Amino acid sequence: MSPTIVNGDHLIVDMRYYKTHNPERGDVVVYLMPQFNVLYVKRVVAIGGDTIATDSEGTILNGKRIAEPYVYLDGKSDEKVEKFGPTTVPTNQVFVMGDNRNHSYDSRYTGTVGVDHVLGKPLYIYYSSGKLDRIGHSFE
Repeated sequence: MSPTIVNGDHLIVDMRYYKTHNPERGDVVVYLMPQFNVLYVKRVVAIGGDTIATDSEGTILNGKRIAEPYVYLDGKSDEKVEKFGPTTVPTNQVFVMGDNRNHSYDSRYTGTVGVDHVLGKPLYIYYSSGKLDRIGHSFE
């Protein structure tokens, strides 16, 4: 999720938010990947019923290229975002991707995430080891 979230960031997460709200496109979420019993933080890019694809120029949602100002591509490497899809997201599922697309283990590889596995909404960074300027950064 770099540079949105980096190693050493500690987050305040609202663990009740998704008990009364559905995840929306653009939300940063904490979710459980049950096959590994591990918590992950990624961004919701598509919701149930959406069709998503990626190519070297970015993300295509429901047949239209979308703006993603939070996506990080280092510009130093010859890497391109891999072509993926198109695939349709099942009902009650979300498609998540990391903001650092070239280095993210996300729905392109693990499949969609059930909305019942979305556990929390990160609110802000309350501590970041050695990086005081990150404290207070929120996730909108």
